[in-house]
Amino acid sequence: MYYSLLMMLYLCDCGFFAIFAYSNFIAMRRLFLLLLLAVGVDGALCAQEQESPKNTVKATFMSIFSGSTRFTYERALTPRTTAEITFGQIGMGYDWMNDANPTGYVMKLAYKYNLHSSPSTALNGFYVKPELQWANYDYDNKAVMLSDVPRRDHVSRWALMAEGGWQYLFGRFVVDVYVGFGYSWGDENTDNYYHGVMMYPSYDSHLAVTGGCRLGYAF
Repeated sequence: MYYSLLMMLYLCDCGFFAIFAYSNFIAMRRLFLLLLLAVGVDGALCAQEQESPKNTVKATFMSIFSGSTRFTYERALTPRTTAEITFGQIGMGYDWMNDANPTGYVMKLAYKYNLHSSPSTALNGFYVKPELQWANYDYDNKAVMLSDVPRRDHVSRWALMAEGGWQYLFGRFVVDVYVGFGYSWGDENTDNYYHGVMMYPSYDSHLAVTGGCRLGYAF
């Protein structure tokens, strides 16, 4: 706003000088066009500042203490829907629950629907989402010892989850809390942890449960 006022005063002064110095129609026309340009640029800048963010980048809080580091990118598609993709490096962290020395990766894809009646942005509020997860990694199976050394086993596990959660924007800071359950299939892990989901009531079942918190930045 201050930018527009200064520009208008400057241009009016130039226009006044031009009118009385040159007294021609071309100077007035140029003055009018410059005024329109100044107002238009200022309006575009204000609109850009007030525009709601359409993207978030989030890290799964505490995942590093379960043996992996996971990051999520989210993009608003419509005023009520977003898409998420998560990639995690298994082994980039400390597996304090099982100390199984896991190495591999995990990927997730989700489509979120905002439940608010009139959301200001799809990135803010309560939501539901289906999510597909795939974890692929090796780990030390301490249930099977070979010459006092745990056998190294491979896991490739899928899960199709139904989740709900709440995401809130504190300015540009994002908090995302979620829980869910679903169906899982693939290789079994005797430690019953698949870096994103766990089986209930035991590792050899197919009912998967999940929950967590993500922190990040909106832009």
